[in-house]
This record gives sequence, C-alpha cells and structure tokens, in this order.
Amino acid sequence: MFEMVAFHGGLQYAHSMASTFKTTHNGHEQYCMKWKQDGKWRYVYAYTRADLNNKHLKRVAKIGVDGIIKPARRVNKPRVNKNNPSLKMVFNEYLEHTQLANKTYTQRVREWNNGFKSIENQSVKTVSRETIERIILDKTLPPSTAFHYSSLINAVLNYALKRDYIKVKPALLKPHYENKTEIKNNINIEQYVNDFRGIMRYVEKNEKYQHMYPIIKLMTLGLRIGEILAITREQISDANMTLTINKTLVNNNTLKAGTKGRADTYKTRTIPLPMDYYTMLINHIDTLDDNAGLTPVRRDGTIINNEHVIFIKNKHVMTYSYFNWIWHRIQRDYFNEIWNNKLTDNNYLKPHTTRHITASLMAYDGIPLSMAQTILGHMSASMTQHYTHITSNMQRKTIERFINDTNVQTMNNIVDLTMKTKNKKEKIK
Repeated sequence: MFEMVAFHGGLQYAHSMASTFKTTHNGHEQYCMKWKQDGKWRYVYAYTRADLNNKHLKRVAKIGVDGIIKPARRVNKPRVNKNNPSLKMVFNEYLEHTQLANKTYTQRVREWNNGFKSIENQSVKTVSRETIERIILDKTLPPSTAFHYSSLINAVLNYALKRDYIKVKPALLKPHYENKTEIKNNINIEQYVNDFRGIMRYVEKNEKYQHMYPIIKLMTLGLRIGEILAITREQISDANMTLTINKTLVNNNTLKAGTKGRADTYKTRTIPLPMDYYTMLINHIDTLDDNAGLTPVRRDGTIINNEHVIFIKNKHVMTYSYFNWIWHRIQRDYFNEIWNNKLTDNNYLKPHTTRHITASLMAYDGIPLSMAQTILGHMSASMTQHYTHITSNMQRKTIERFINDTNVQTMNNIVDLTMKTKNKKEKIK
C-alpha cells in the first residue's frame, strides 16, 4: 500500500518510490531517503522519519516528479541475534544510551571508523583479546591515538558487560601514553602561578580589561570556564554567601543544567565565597540592567527555567569564542607592557591551567584531598591528584616550616628537660 501525497498542480507522488534506510552522515546516525531521478541519485538526511519525509517532499516539490524511477526492492541482510550482537551493534547502542555531547559523539564515531571498522562485524562474545590488542597496541599509531582507541574499546566493552552481552570483560593491555601536557604543567607550575598573579593585578588596574576582572578572579576558585560564563544571579546566595555550581555553557551558547559534557554526570556543588569575592559579584551585578541576560536553561533539550546570567556581551551570555579572544589579548598585552616580551606557546597560560594552579595551592595549604575534590568538582580523587603539582618553592617552604616546627619542639623539650633537672637537684638539697 503506497502513501500518496498531493503537490501543487495536482501532481501526486508515492514515498515508496524512494528507498529509506539508516546510515552515518556527518558523524551522526541519521535516516536517509534515496531516489533516482533523471539518471541521478538524490539524497536527503534527517534525524527522524517525520523530518525526513518533510525534507524529501519539499525537495521533490521543488524539482518536480518527472523522471523518477522506482528503485528495486531492497533485500534485507540477516541481522545478528540480539543475544549475540556484533561489536558494531554494541557500539551503536553505547552511542545512543550515553548521550554524548555533539563534539564527543563525532570524535567517537571517527575513532571507531578509523580503528575498529575491520573487526566491527565480529561477535562481542567471541572477539579475542589478541585481536583488539593488535589495534590498540599498534606501534605505528601516534601515542595519543592509541590511547583514545583503548579508551573507546574499553567503554564499549564495559557497556556490553553492563548489558550482559558478555560475562567477563577481557583484561586489555594499555598502550604507553606520555602525557606531555602533564609533564609541562609539572615543570612550569611555579611560573604559571607567578604569571597568573601578575595577570590578575594587570587586569585589575587596566581600564581596558577591568570588565574581565570578576571572571579572572573566579578562576582562582578552580571553576571551569563554562561554569563561570554560565553563572546566574540565582546561583548566588545572599544569606550564606555561597555560589552554587549547577550549570555550564554549551558550545552553541546555551546554558545546560549540569557541569559536564555528558548528561548522566549531572552534579551540583556549593562553594563558600570569601567576602571580597561576594562583594565583587554583587557590585558587578549592580552595574547590570535588571532585565539583561535572561537566558533559558535546558536539561536534555528541554527548557526547565529562565535565569539571569551575569557575564554578558552584546546583551547575550558571553561566549567561549569571545572569552578566548580577550584572554589571549590580555596575556599578549601583559607580557608586552610589563615584561617587554612576546606571547609564545611556551608562556601562554591556558584558561584550564588555573584549575591546576588552584589544586596545587590547596595541596600546599594542607587542604584535605577530599575537600579539594569537592571544590573542583572532580568525580574521583585520582583526578584531583592529577591536577595537583608541587613546585620547588612549595617544597622549600614546607621544609622550612617543618624545620621551624622541629626546632621549636626541640627547644621546648630542652627547656622541659632543664626544668626537670633543676627541680630534681633542688629536692636532693
């Protein structure tokens, strides 16, 4: 039975004269409608069948129905039993259920197509450990690529284990990965701390960049840039002088409830604000128009409320692109005017590095790891440890503090011993 649709001029067209199937398009799983017209294959893509039909009908209405050839009947290939899925089926389910951000989704699909296309039709139950390790331990791969392949296949196998597609997950060897960013941070953390303090003072005194001072000062609390740009008036508690972090800025300049890229890692944390931070934010808010910055907050694509963002550019929430542009200019002018030096890749301070600075300073001040983890919003203590770097200056001051404490304690012991000896001699007399 054909579905008939009327067009202008009394023309009619049946959807059955096009072939509909699911495919990967621009890194995403989409529906595709394909038909042959005037000797050419024509295609339209959409995420839903309803949108696909609408796009298809608009296209046909535009070019007419002449010359359309009814495609041959598609022969459905036998599918793998759901109880014994292929790696490709498990991967597709993993993508569907984990609700990855668009950028991560595209990256995962690209990694899969580049690394595991040759074995994706193998059953997840029978694929061997050696087969997978031949891919992820390939010495011709760049170390970072091998690391991403290993992370992806482990995520897919964990999903298969969770869904009972497999009973035991194979213990895969991990490729050697040298984190050059971490090494660079370990070496340069002390310079980063000094530069960031200098940049803060420079911005505070420079009229051209004073509008960025509240943002840069909030970076010292270890907040992510997306969390800072997404701060709203509703997150600041006047009664307790606290800041609740419960949303982030998404790349399409919308606010999303949650502070991570994945929807299933939604977390909320509350940070006590020192008096000068609280006063700074309130003074900044007082300079804003009462109706400025009202922005919808979305959760799983649905608007859940509207809140007033406090960092605004052109009456809209300040974007990542503007922040990165102005942050680069601030450092360029700082090194040029203060140090008569040029900004290079070696002295450029990435915005995210301030989280490493905060973690390192908290460790130096003796703040417990669990407390630092809560403030930074990490999901595990191991991640907080990864962000913590010990500088030579910190080591020196710690040693000096230890020596001073030891000297004081030794002197107290000597005084106590002297007093006891004196008292003992007096009793003998």
